[in-house]
Amino acid sequence: MKSKKWTICMVFMLTWIFCILLPSQAQAAKKVKSISIKKYANTMTIQKGETVSLKVQITPKKAKNKKLKWTSSNKKIVSVNSKGVIKGKKKGSATIKVKTTDGSKLSVKLKVIVGTKVQRINFVDARKLTELNVGSSYTLKAEVIPADASNQTLKWSSSDPEVATVNDKGVVTAITNGAVTITAASTDGTNVKVYKSIDVVTYVKSVKLSMSADSPYHITLSSGGSFVMRGKEFRLKAKVLPETATDSNVTWSSSNSSIAYVLQDGRVLPVGCGIAVITAQASDSGHKKDTFVVQVGQIKKDRCKFIAHRGCSDQAPENSLAAIRLALQSRFDAVEFDIWQTTDREFVVSHNESLLAFCGMDVKVTQLTLAQATRYKIIAGSNIAQYPNEYIPSLNQVLKLAQQYPDKELCIELKQNLSRDMLIKLLRTVHSYDLQDRVKFISFFRANLVTLRSLKQEGGDVIALEYLSNTVDNNTIQTCKTYHASLGAMYRSLTQDQIESLHDSGLEVNVWTVPDFLTAFNLLHTMNIDRITADRAFFE
Repeated sequence: MKSKKWTICMVFMLTWIFCILLPSQAQAAKKVKSISIKKYANTMTIQKGETVSLKVQITPKKAKNKKLKWTSSNKKIVSVNSKGVIKGKKKGSATIKVKTTDGSKLSVKLKVIVGTKVQRINFVDARKLTELNVGSSYTLKAEVIPADASNQTLKWSSSDPEVATVNDKGVVTAITNGAVTITAASTDGTNVKVYKSIDVVTYVKSVKLSMSADSPYHITLSSGGSFVMRGKEFRLKAKVLPETATDSNVTWSSSNSSIAYVLQDGRVLPVGCGIAVITAQASDSGHKKDTFVVQVGQIKKDRCKFIAHRGCSDQAPENSLAAIRLALQSRFDAVEFDIWQTTDREFVVSHNESLLAFCGMDVKVTQLTLAQATRYKIIAGSNIAQYPNEYIPSLNQVLKLAQQYPDKELCIELKQNLSRDMLIKLLRTVHSYDLQDRVKFISFFRANLVTLRSLKQEGGDVIALEYLSNTVDNNTIQTCKTYHASLGAMYRSLTQDQIESLHDSGLEVNVWTVPDFLTAFNLLHTMNIDRITADRAFFE
């Protein structure tokens, strides 16, 4: 009884073990899922008499039956044994086929050519291709050596297709900035390769030149280019597009450096008179460029006289003692300034009656005494930080200063219609400084001219006068002739006939306030002006 029970137990145990082991064994007996010939893809070339052992990669590695069957489509050209060893018999081609024997029915073919192998590949005319512009293409040409190689088909590839692609004909197309290597490889199994490194760049598409800023010394012309004063440096800006250009640098050059010399930062130095063409050319291989015509001129001071408007008002606050001193010390021929009468019958220098703009106080200078007016500090104007202690000056201060500069004229604008008594006082004040031969009284008020000319005992009949006018008509011309006064006119208000009429009467013409060198140049050379009043020195 005990023996019977033991037998039943043993049967049960064996059945249980068999059930466990059976799936494992079935799992181990895997079929082949894929095969491929190692090292070679679709074709290879061998020489006559050469033998090559082909290796096959099988997946999975634990496949139960890895036995393979090898066949040749033409054993007279290429033979193959059961181990995959092929041999070239004679020139030609045959297809070697290898297939599985585990029932999976998998196979792979390899075309084998018996002939001449590729030894080397050279690029033809590729030296000049060092960079390629984004969006452009270039065809790389390759030659196979020897020329009679049996399989001359090449496989092209790019190290980074996002930078540049290449097709099966060697056409390289640039996609975006970067560096890439193009490879041409043999497909006959020799794995011969040749490489070409290329920088993919974005070329400059356009260069546009312009002046960095207009100034009174160099003016952009509507026709293009600029008219500039000799000796006044300016800068050109080169706008390069697109902004993503790999190399946005430009090279500067001048067609005539004896007229205008250009530095590599775009600064232009006008050193002679005439016309020069400034060129900025992109440094990359696209060679885009733009040109800028520079016309350089000069005004020689002996052609006419120049008057500093309200002193050197471009360097110091206008009508300040500092601005007047700078004008007297400069190469200007004369200095112009404005005077007002105070409540105690004195004169102070100021362009505006109100002191709000330059002193910050809403008070009229004509409602102050001399002592009160000259206590107002000037807080605005050119380079005010350099002149922190300037106050409204008196006429006496200016006249005393002018005595130190005997070669300078004073053009004193009478801002009010002054009484006879005040004009007498003015004449006597000028005489007290012995400046009557260097002073010219100028005014918009015709009555001032009439009264001054009547003051013969005070020298009013011989003192230099100038009649100011915003617009010029026959009455203006007649007033100048009647009172022997030169004409001071806005620079845009004169005709050539009016100027000639005054010249015929021995009278001079002064134009104010000339804003820039080009205007001064045209007035002088086309209208024969005698005097130019300006904020800046447009002369040499």
